[in-house]
Amino acid sequence: MVHKFILRRLLMMIPVLLGVVLVTFTLLYISPGCPARNRLGEQATPEAIIQLRAEMGLEDPFIVQFGRYIAGVVTLDFGNSFRTDQPFFDEILIRFPTTLHLAGMAVVLSLLIGIPLGIISAMKQYSWADAGATFLGLLFVSIPNFWLGMILLLIFAVELGVLPSLGWSAGVGTEFSNWHHWILPTITIGASAAAIIMRMTRSSMLEVVRQDYIRTARAKGQTPFKIIFKHSLKNALIPVTTVAGLQFGFLLGGAILTETIFSINGVGRFMMQAILNRDSPVVLGVALLLAFTFSIVNLLVDILYAFIDPRIRSQYR
Repeated sequence: MVHKFILRRLLMMIPVLLGVVLVTFTLLYISPGCPARNRLGEQATPEAIIQLRAEMGLEDPFIVQFGRYIAGVVTLDFGNSFRTDQPFFDEILIRFPTTLHLAGMAVVLSLLIGIPLGIISAMKQYSWADAGATFLGLLFVSIPNFWLGMILLLIFAVELGVLPSLGWSAGVGTEFSNWHHWILPTITIGASAAAIIMRMTRSSMLEVVRQDYIRTARAKGQTPFKIIFKHSLKNALIPVTTVAGLQFGFLLGGAILTETIFSINGVGRFMMQAILNRDSPVVLGVALLLAFTFSIVNLLVDILYAFIDPRIRSQYR
């Protein structure tokens, strides 16, 4: 049963990924700018630009270019970067672990902050703790990541000088030896996710603690600790798990500005440079990679449901 479910979900990913490629390819095709001119420079002659466009295959009709790219994707050939002329896989393998690490740390931070605050807020409903947690949640959801990053840079790197202004990069020492480089970027993209998880934990806990079996547990003299962590939290975790998985996918794509602000050599910064230079193979490859990662994370979240809720696990038997 589990194998059929996973196979069905994997097959459903194919039209999703195809749609992502089609939309991204179409937007790049109709957007202004010329990759050949960007590569040759402003002083290039029209003849040289036309010749390079022909070599890049940019003079072919839309359907021919799209079909050629899809044929390459099927054979795991994502083309070469127009800017560096290096294979996409070689470029992305250097940067993707960094972005994956950043998004993973941000999700862990958001869970460590959001779930406890959500529990406290739900258990102390309408108290000063609830009001304070709600205020912080609304504040960090409303603050744009790029603005928060610049404020953190200004305070902790420029004014106080206690943290570095640059993020870490692959190949520079080890990530564990450069742990202090993680702090500001992780807080920058993890703050809004923590606020969202906190609000979801609070709502889910409030719904669970009103159930009959919680009242029965209280009537039987169960301690508040057991009521919260044995009876309430586990049943409240399913929507929180869904939100955490979605936030991980959003953070992978939302790291573009954060990596640019902190000069992190990750996928987000690479994507930004590719967009500015009309580097179509890189933009398409990154969009496809992020969509695939997002889909895999959602699949893992659905499987995780079975370990959290026995009622869901029984459906896979």
